[in-house]
Amino acid sequence: MSKSTVLYDHKSKTALLEALIDRRINQKFERQALEIMAAGSAPNPELFGRIRDAEKIDEEARHAMAMVMRVSVSRSGKLGKKIQDVMLSDLQKMASGARPRSALMAYLALSGFYFTEIIGFYSWDPEERAKIFEGVRAIYESYPETD
Repeated sequence: MSKSTVLYDHKSKTALLEALIDRRINQKFERQALEIMAAGSAPNPELFGRIRDAEKIDEEARHAMAMVMRVSVSRSGKLGKKIQDVMLSDLQKMASGARPRSALMAYLALSGFYFTEIIGFYSWDPEERAKIFEGVRAIYESYPETD
């Protein structure tokens, strides 16, 4: 693809970054939807489907998103809004399922872990990652459901 084609389709660097983020988010949603369906018998399919998705390492996506997020979020409030919208949607889904308080705590732990990796601040070895995911599940199972 030529530079002129890219510029024609995406009038600016920011628009190109937005398109890349949109593509990665949509791919993630598709993968998550499959994992949520597969987790249908879990206590909270929305949370456990996300855990199942996060357990799968996608190095290409991780590196692409890290680069895009570092550059783009600092340049465009529009991109920050997209990420905010995704988080709001996830939080609403956690609140609407079984054990909403427990799901919120586990989701926050999962989000912190996931973003630490996706932004490239730290990567755990596979054995430690598996333990972390089990810990996130344990948060959900053991967190007291109080208001």
